[in-house]
Amino acid sequence: MAFKWAEGETIKLLILYGQYDCLKYPFDDNFDKKMYRYKAYKHIVDAMNIPSLTIYDCITKIEDLKKQYCYELSKIAVAILCGKLYESQTKYFKLMHDLFFPFVNFDQKEDKITKGMVKDVCTEIDLTEEKKDDEFDMFAKSIAYQLRNISLKSAIELEKKIQDLVTEERLNNIKCSLSSDNIICCCSCSNCVEIRQKNSFELQVTTSNQIFKTKQK
Repeated sequence: MAFKWAEGETIKLLILYGQYDCLKYPFDDNFDKKMYRYKAYKHIVDAMNIPSLTIYDCITKIEDLKKQYCYELSKIAVAILCGKLYESQTKYFKLMHDLFFPFVNFDQKEDKITKGMVKDVCTEIDLTEEKKDDEFDMFAKSIAYQLRNISLKSAIELEKKIQDLVTEERLNNIKCSLSSDNIICCCSCSNCVEIRQKNSFELQVTTSNQIFKTKQK
């Protein structure tokens, strides 16, 4: 039977969860180390001091809280786009925001990993470590860390601006790939700028040759 969480127990779980960087921060050195994560959840269960509570119960509750947080976040984003104000009625929303934003997308894999550890810790320790982050992953995490330290409203607005810039550049690149030699693309991507400069030079050379031939006649 699934454990039934009271409000006070949920708040205590969130507070304890927030004490372990290896659970909440994707850029933490121990985030992908299974033994560290297992021990962290074990300490949380011990600190909760509830006889019937298991590690699986805590992991499942954290997953549910992240889904709840995402749902509340989506309602806030919609309200901002509509020029309205929405305040979450969840008493521990601020606590969830401090823990999950903006790492909720990165954390989706963490509880699946830890659930496997509960079944067989030794086997999980022997699993091959996941590949290291590249420069784009590190940049994204850096931006995420900075967004986390400003107000929620400003963070969502900045997130939209960043996404708009990325979308615009992707559309520009699509235009470049679809353009033929007979079509001059006017977008601002680097490929199209280079093509326009090349075409402009070739046009000048062709025009000069035509003028020279005309004068000779």
